[in-house]
Amino acid sequence: QFNETNPTASINGPILKDHLWFLVNYAPQILTQSRTLHFTGPSGPCGTPPAPCHGPVETYNFKQRKEAALTRLDASLFNKLSLLGKFSWNPVTQTGRNPFPTYVSELSTSLPGGAYANQQGGRQNSMSITGSGTYTATDKLIVTGRLGHYFLNEKLGAYNIASIGPP
Repeated sequence: QFNETNPTASINGPILKDHLWFLVNYAPQILTQSRTLHFTGPSGPCGTPPAPCHGPVETYNFKQRKEAALTRLDASLFNKLSLLGKFSWNPVTQTGRNPFPTYVSELSTSLPGGAYANQQGGRQNSMSITGSGTYTATDKLIVTGRLGHYFLNEKLGAYNIASIGPP
């Protein structure tokens, strides 16, 4: 089973007529996946041929949420000066382990593969902030400047991993 949802909301307009405008946008992407695997293999006497040998049945669940939020301010305070400021927030959160296309069983746990994988997950934080300005000194001289900061904490598999061990 697979489901993808992409809701979007946006609002924009003037704050001060002809001088200051804003934009706010939010568009998360939500993915959910579930896969049930019927393992075959020896789990005791298989009976008379051609009866199959049945192994365990495991369900793998995975959910990923990618946030996408943006805010922007545009300003034209004077005829010769315009300013722009943007903030973007884009974390990714995962619950469970993606069961597609295949899954290799973990050997270091007493839990079956599906139960172990469903307890894993993580978070990847990401954001950026940018500011810029343009000053038109004369008809032949324009001065511009831009600065920004970007942050990415890329550790999706390192967070929210349950400690698995014997009871």
